[in-house]
Amino acid sequence: MQIYIDGVLRFVTPDDRMAGNLHLDTGTHRITAKAWDDWGAFSTTTIVTSCSNTVNRTVKICTPQNRESFQSRLGGPAEFEFVAVAATDLKFSGIQLYIDGFLFNTLSSKLLTVTAQVHIGEHRITVKGWGKHRSILEFGYC
Repeated sequence: MQIYIDGVLRFVTPDDRMAGNLHLDTGTHRITAKAWDDWGAFSTTTIVTSCSNTVNRTVKICTPQNRESFQSRLGGPAEFEFVAVAATDLKFSGIQLYIDGFLFNTLSSKLLTVTAQVHIGEHRITVKGWGKHRSILEFGYC
């Protein structure tokens, strides 16, 4: 069996099971597992998002990076993937994404993955994580 991350071979084993850990940089990755049997090769591919945060009572924006640029298609809005994660040891209620001060999305999980379209220009991205009684942290940038 072979494991590919973003098209690069990262793990090989003659066994039918993988036992190991693979490091993923922050962001979205394509993982493909390929194997062979008497009938030939077969494989499966999945997309995973890697974003970790170990600082208690904070929200970390993993993508996009501060001041990152996106290309628009034919002069229309630019599309980007937004990934953030909240960390708290208290009861967690939700995470919210704001674009230019307007609420764009709310989720109850600590991991937020959203695809958004924005018009050309600078935009302020803000994430709020909510605990039992108050905001965990507000973190934003343009």
